[in-house]
Parts: sequence; C-alpha cells; structure tokens
Amino acid sequence: MSHNPKTTRLSTAGYRALFTPRAPQAEKEIVIISDDEEMATPMPAPTPTPVVTPVYPVVATPEESTATSPTPAPSPAVLVVDEEIGYKCKYYFKPALEMAYYHTLLTHVLDDYYPDLHASISYHCAEYQHPLEATFWKVELVVTAWNDIKNGHEVETIHCAPARRAHALDGMEDAAQNAYIHYHGRRFEAMREDRFRFLPRNDHEGVWQVLAPPESDPTLEATVQHVHAMQGVDEEVKGELRASQRAQRCLQKQVDELRARLGKPSIYKKKRRSLTMIDTAP
Repeated sequence: MSHNPKTTRLSTAGYRALFTPRAPQAEKEIVIISDDEEMATPMPAPTPTPVVTPVYPVVATPEESTATSPTPAPSPAVLVVDEEIGYKCKYYFKPALEMAYYHTLLTHVLDDYYPDLHASISYHCAEYQHPLEATFWKVELVVTAWNDIKNGHEVETIHCAPARRAHALDGMEDAAQNAYIHYHGRRFEAMREDRFRFLPRNDHEGVWQVLAPPESDPTLEATVQHVHAMQGVDEEVKGELRASQRAQRCLQKQVDELRARLGKPSIYKKKRRSLTMIDTAP
C-alpha cells in the first residue's frame, strides 16, 4: 500500500472530537419578501403599564375628628337697619328703699332742720333703651314745700344724678346725696352740734367741704380725714364717668351725621314715647 505524504493525520483528541455530540442550534426563520411587498418598520415592544396601588382616605373616628379638626368660628351677627331706630324713653315715679342711706339722711335733715317747709321728696326716673346700647337711667330728685296760699306743693329744689346709671336705685342715691349735701350746708349753723356735723356739706358758694375735727380726738380726726378723702374720690370718679358719657354721646352724633350723608336713617336719636293727652288746654 502506497502512503500519500500529503494526507493530514488527526490527533487522538481531534479524532474524539468528531464523535462528541453538540447542542442543537435553533433554526433561523427564513422570511421571504416578494417584490410587491414593503418591509414594515419593526414596532417597539409595548411598555408594561405600572400597577397603581389605590390609596384610600383615612376616616377619623368621632373622637379623633373632634380633637384634631378646629371648630369653625360662628359668623358675626350683622344688624340690618331697615328703618330709623333710636333711644326709647319711659318715665317712672319711683319710691326710695327704706334702707337707702342718703335718702334716709335727707329725710332726717329735712324733718329736723326744715320743719317750716313741710317738705316732700319725689324721684322722677327716665329709662332709656336702645337695641345697640346698654340700658341706662336718668334720675331727678324733686323737693317740694307746702304753700298755704296756693294750697299745694311748690317745687323747692331739683337735684339731678351727675351721671347716667345702669340701675334706677343707684341714680336715686346719687341724686339724694347731692340733695343732702345741699341741705346740710344750707342751715349748717344750726347743725354744729348735730351728730352728722362732720359729714360733707356745701358752703354758700356750692363747694363741698368737711368740718375740721378737734385735734384732741385722734380717732375722730382720722375718721373725718377718711371721709374727706372718700368724698374727693367720689367726686373725681363721677366727673370722669360724666365726661366719658359725654364723649360717647358726641360719637353717636357723629355716627348719625355720617349716616345722613350716606342717605341712611339715624340710629341714635331719642324717640320719645307719645303720651295720650285728653282734653288739653289750648
């Protein structure tokens, strides 16, 4: 047998590799495109839709809702004025209380030192009401003296409360205090030995003062000094109250003037009550 020198010999490893099984390969798909068809542009794969987890609102319990949620503030009340409003006034003749201090003092001084007057005391009270303001009272104390010729009571003096008061009895005591100081000083010479001689009185010019106590009695002196100081404070407080009420009244007049410029009715005028009068003189 002749030997061909060009024949390639396989090694043992190569020879074994010829018989080693290989993994099957996937067959490639053959796409046949005719001349009449156009190659379609490949579409991208659709993006997967994200899964949305639903969010449910947390419902608070009644206890938690009350504790966390603020309570809504009530809307302010608005007064609609459709027609003219104002102060309504009513008049009363009121008796004083038996325990009223200054009324009792006034009664005693009139009975003890003015017997010739046969005096009587009456209180004329006016109540003022307003839908936007607090109710107040004005008081006049009238002291009358008996007139034999006219056979009737003649007005001797009129004493007004220095300021408007929220209650009629307070205004009556204010007027009685002024009346007592007046009559205490009017005939004070006859009262120099009276037990009330150290109480405040008016002089002939209408200025209040207090009789100086003797220096030999320190207790009485301290008491009279205290009475003098308290009377001064009382006069100052009433003066400040009267000034404040006058300023309030001026402000109310300005409000009515501004409303008149806007063509609106006034709200602070006094609306006096119409009284029924029968068979009046001409």
